Amino acid sequence: MDAYVYRKIKQAIQEDGTIMFVGAGISAWSGIPGWSRLLQDMSDFVESCGGDTRGIQKYAKSDPLLAAGLVKDQLTKEQYSSFLKKEMHTEDAFPSEIHRLILKLGISCFVTTNYDHLLEKAVAEETGHTYKVITNTEPQQCANICSVKSRKFIFKAHGDIGNVDSIVLTNADYRAGKCIKTGKDTMPTGRWKRFF
Repeated sequence: MDAYVYRKIKQAIQEDGTIMFVGAGISAWSGIPGWSRLLQDMSDFVESCGGDTRGIQKYAKSDPLLAAGLVKDQLTKEQYSSFLKKEMHTEDAFPSEIHRLILKLGISCFVTTNYDHLLEKAVAEETGHTYKVITNTEPQQCANICSVKSRKFIFKAHGDIGNVDSIVLTNADYRAGKCIKTGKDTMPTGRWKRFF
């Protein structure tokens, strides 16, 4: 890596208020499924419940949000919730080495699209602290973390497995406005930000 780029990354990470974006690849290290496996497992589950999986299989690669919606439409809320909690290994998944390495960077502000609790577990194990967890269902709390002074939080933009109603997984979830935009434009310009 170019020395200048390395120096700039190191400087950005050390800035007070740096926000790290943590995506699904981090949870995959702990065995949490990515889109492809999740949709296959969802299809298998729907089939085991006597549902129709043709549309799910047809759109799994070309339109995964549509495929996930076809799954959700065929399940009761309890079936959907139970399936997702099992799939996210809520009881037996543990943070991986990558979670620990991220925390050693010294960053205390996180935005994630992951539903699982691995980042929260890693924070507790590595720092002995509990960070405030905010989901897309808490607009006032979302506004509060935009403050330049806000620290020690995990913003779960696509929801949390502990509240399946907050999960953003389908086109309908996006259309319902569940998803608060993530990425470099999420925080207002008054908030110093760095996304990695």
